[in-house]
Amino acid sequence: MNEIPMPQETLSIQVRSVEEMLHAGSPVISSRLHPDVSEALWNAIRQVNPKAAFRFEIVVPASDLSREGEVREALHQHFHNEVASLSEGIREILCNGWASARIGGALALFLLLISEGLLLLNERMLPEFLSRGLVIVAWVALWRPAELLVYDHLPLRKQRKLARKVTV
Repeated sequence: MNEIPMPQETLSIQVRSVEEMLHAGSPVISSRLHPDVSEALWNAIRQVNPKAAFRFEIVVPASDLSREGEVREALHQHFHNEVASLSEGIREILCNGWASARIGGALALFLLLISEGLLLLNERMLPEFLSRGLVIVAWVALWRPAELLVYDHLPLRKQRKLARKVTV
């Protein structure tokens, strides 16, 4: 079957000058985008259908037209750095999730053991009440690790996928 190609969208950003766009006041030697330009690019990307192909059009003054290669390289480098940064953020979330899971799991095991011990004391209402409370606390101790491992990294993965699409 032939796949129907998605139309390519053009994301247009207008800047006052390439010098300002490349954040000339930065202490970093390599060209990097001004934070406002980066934010404008991300806002434009988020408006596009995630499955659609797109390209950037950076509108600069006529006096800066000769710097097209510099702008293209700065855009490529910026999104390459974004992919690396987002990948590191995902890695940190997952590392924190596993560390939290170890701590939460140990705490849950400890609380469940105490809960079972309370039930062995006798059939009175107070030990059963405390036992059930400890079981609830044990589950709550596992809530955040599960949230980290299952959900928290998903927005970063989506953003990284978009950034990878731009670097291609």
